Amino acid sequence: MWTPDQQSQATASRAYRVREFRRRVANYESDYQQAQRLRARQCRACYYLDAGLAGQAFTAYTCQQCEQPRMHHNTHIPTLCDACADVLRACGHCGGDREPTPSI
Repeated sequence: MWTPDQQSQATASRAYRVREFRRRVANYESDYQQAQRLRARQCRACYYLDAGLAGQAFTAYTCQQCEQPRMHHNTHIPTLCDACADVLRACGHCGGDREPTPSI
């Protein structure tokens, strides 16, 4: 049987998720960690909006540009290796533009 306490906990959990989402969107819009984000070779969406959950295991992946096998420090693997992301000026994680266009 669903209790009022369970309903209250569920409501509080959803409220927390909304606050967290709003915080992430505000960070995305302000890009207050731009220097760190660019060093990480990520676009704003990947840097500020991704949940960032990953398993703690070295994981093999293949760069989608140079097709070379690579190793990543966790299971949240990138799309592009650092060198290809730099040449393409792309986000290493998703492969999109590192800097958003004004229409976004």
